[in-house]
Amino acid sequence: MDRILSPRPLIYPLPALVVATYNEDGSVNAMLAAWGCPIDSDMVGICLSSDHKTVENIHREKAFSLFLTTEDTIEASDYFGLVSGYKDPHKLETVGYHSRDGEKCHCPIIEEYSIGMECVFDHEEPDTGMIYGKVLAIHAKEEVMDANGHIDLAKAKIVSFDGESRTYRRLGEPVAVAYQSGNRFKK
Repeated sequence: MDRILSPRPLIYPLPALVVATYNEDGSVNAMLAAWGCPIDSDMVGICLSSDHKTVENIHREKAFSLFLTTEDTIEASDYFGLVSGYKDPHKLETVGYHSRDGEKCHCPIIEEYSIGMECVFDHEEPDTGMIYGKVLAIHAKEEVMDANGHIDLAKAKIVSFDGESRTYRRLGEPVAVAYQSGNRFKK
């Protein structure tokens, strides 16, 4: 028999996204967010409550960057989610990370992450906290690329957030080929 659980958006995997912005003094703020998703071929959405320093910075700077958390960056990423940018305005220095300015817009590129996106603020839905950003560039390190120039998730060791167990989980190996695995049902 099925068990009926309390209603909630039980959708997996949830990303473990690091959102980075510039503070007023030019230092870098970073926070961890699990409520983010692709919206269109060049648009992302992240759901953030308005009381975050990151949201204040996005409103002022009109740009932000997103990074995919990996096994190698999990401790720093978790810290970015544990501590408010209001309490530690220099989180990158605290964890020993480094940044440079984006190439397509004025947003921080955190050098320790292997995959990141430069985004410009597009619009926001204040009632839901959804902030939309247009992706202008994707940064990927060579070590996470396959022979065809595509990002290899197994090499990248990307992790997702599991809200049920409050853990981070590594995304696994391929189990089927997309747009081919269901061909046997075609008539």
